[in-house]
Amino acid sequence: MFNMIEIGRRVSDARKDKGITQMELADRLDISYQAVSNWERGKSMPDIAKLPELADILDLSLDDLLGNGKKSIIIKHVVEDQIETLEEDSDLDMEDIEEVAPILKPAQTEALVKSIKNKPTSDDLIALAPFVSKDFISDFIMAYDEEMDVDDLVGLAPFISKEAVGQLLQKLSTHTDLDELIGLAPFADKESLSAMVEKLSEDHDLDELVGIAPFVTRATLDKLALKAARNASVDEVIGIAAFLSRETVNEMARTISESESIEELVSLAPFIDKDVLSELALKAANEEGFSALTGIAPHLDREVLEELFKKAAGLQ
Repeated sequence: MFNMIEIGRRVSDARKDKGITQMELADRLDISYQAVSNWERGKSMPDIAKLPELADILDLSLDDLLGNGKKSIIIKHVVEDQIETLEEDSDLDMEDIEEVAPILKPAQTEALVKSIKNKPTSDDLIALAPFVSKDFISDFIMAYDEEMDVDDLVGLAPFISKEAVGQLLQKLSTHTDLDELIGLAPFADKESLSAMVEKLSEDHDLDELVGIAPFVTRATLDKLALKAARNASVDEVIGIAAFLSRETVNEMARTISESESIEELVSLAPFIDKDVLSELALKAANEEGFSALTGIAPHLDREVLEELFKKAAGLQ
């Protein structure tokens, strides 16, 4: 970025040499006195649209005002509306554009990027993203043909469309971890994110899906949950139970009950259909006795409890 302190000093010196007060300079530029004060103290840069007028009032060239570096060359071409000839007059690269982007309008930065031959890297796109339009950065990304890592995509996600995030999800490194995807989740469409989660879930337990579950389709979660049902514990299921279909929770409860006591289903009970829970309770009472239902009893219908109690008391 430009050395704002140095530019402020040049403005201050030239203004004083002309015998102009800060207030007079502000009036002639139709800006606030505070803006001029901030320039001269190196707190901010003059708006690019004001630079030609400022230089003219102070009898300075843009080189005198901004210095002779590549950044000054860029600004002069922008001010003179000659961006298309910029690369012919300098060895401009993406780093130069990134440095001047904060003081340019989005359309000007976009024109500069288009004017040079070297293609932006993922790091370049992240640096430029706050200063160009969402459509512009998304178009670049849709044509991007290199593999990216999650850090790249997380840096870009707030500035691009959900469609572009989905496109980039397909280009993520195969070493991506589920936990790393959580930062992307609010910016991705559910279908693309779900496809990536399903792809990465082979080596992950169900409880590792908890953070990303709100952003994944129910169909994907159901599929992963049912696949893991045989080896899943209640502790693993409970974190995502609210995001699963009732049918899937019911089936998982039946599977878990085959190897675990019904007491293990207590925390999962609010997500199990009453008739399925009653079915499992009746089975447990027959196999383990009425005392096995102590924890699960508050989740059973009164009629079911009465029937089970009568059986246990030998009244039926």
